[in-house]
Amino acid sequence: AAGSLYGAGVSLPGNGPGYGNVDLAVGAPGIGTVALTDVTGAMLPVELTAFTAVADGGRLTLRWTTASETNNAGFHVEAQAAVGAGASETAWRSVAFVPGAGTTSEARAYALPVPTTLAPGRMRFRLVQQDIDGARHAAAETEAVVGLDGPAVLTASPNPARAGLAVRAAVRDAQRVTVGVYDALGREVARLFDGPMDAGQGQTWRLAPGVLAAGSYFVRLEGEAGLVRSVAVSVVR
Repeated sequence: AAGSLYGAGVSLPGNGPGYGNVDLAVGAPGIGTVALTDVTGAMLPVELTAFTAVADGGRLTLRWTTASETNNAGFHVEAQAAVGAGASETAWRSVAFVPGAGTTSEARAYALPVPTTLAPGRMRFRLVQQDIDGARHAAAETEAVVGLDGPAVLTASPNPARAGLAVRAAVRDAQRVTVGVYDALGREVARLFDGPMDAGQGQTWRLAPGVLAAGSYFVRLEGEAGLVRSVAVSVVR
């Protein structure tokens, strides 16, 4: 329903359970209110003036602006599952690198649509500015709740996989779900999950290195009412 946390539309949870101090919740489609986070007071080679998360149609877009830049190679954008939102992992992961303007005294504006492969849930985003000489500086952070654009999402990373595999899934509506890994002949080689899954609450399963032999596989999610999602995975040694 429109305005729900993980359905169509955009909601601002405010002080809702488990979502205190959340800047923005984004579903699909809709528009939202921008909430600006505090920019760190550290001296940076870039004068960062804003870092926001906005609803751009059905996508979450990160936007930031600079007043000036000195020897700025660009910005690393990273994401982290927010602690306290049922997150099973808290490591920062790379989302994208956005080239900077080098050295300029003119204001610049940047925008990055968050990839649809990013699993739904409460997420923290971070800008890490990189100098031309390679030095990095943590610049700013913001939080947003990423909603589902469809009935389910299923991701597997890294792909190709060399040292283990992480599978993450979420469903828009609560239901019983099975998640398995199958070889090229359609034989199930690993059952990752079989049970009820709550609406919008992403879950992650990990396969240790060596569990899967080198080759081609696909991860398959099956739910109720014919819900099926699959993603191809290659394992290399």
